[in-house]
Amino acid sequence: MAVYKVYKDSDLKVQLSLKDSESRPYRVMDTVKFVIRFFTTNENEFIEASYIHGQSVNLETGEHYDHAVFSRENLKKLKDGAIYYSYEVTLIDAGGKDYLFKETVKGQTEMILKTRIKYVKQH
Repeated sequence: MAVYKVYKDSDLKVQLSLKDSESRPYRVMDTVKFVIRFFTTNENEFIEASYIHGQSVNLETGEHYDHAVFSRENLKKLKDGAIYYSYEVTLIDAGGKDYLFKETVKGQTEMILKTRIKYVKQH
């Protein structure tokens, strides 16, 4: 697994690859509710992207993929360390019924958040 460094003084765009319990891909706009949180050392200190009732926050939808997008101001809220995620999704049952299916998924990304150290040249 390759590890990617993400610096707090940059913006972050994370491609979302979502699959239901039967491994069928779906998009954020196919959900009733989608909330993803990214955190490092403390799960209670997070940055969040969401799609709820047709309103999206910190999300971009593309032709083929959806992305969670965060500014450097968002990233400054997190401590340095491995970046983890937790998302909750609510879907209409694939059987076409008015049944809602809820799922929570947790994992670790291939990213590490770091503070960029600026070296000052001494004379």
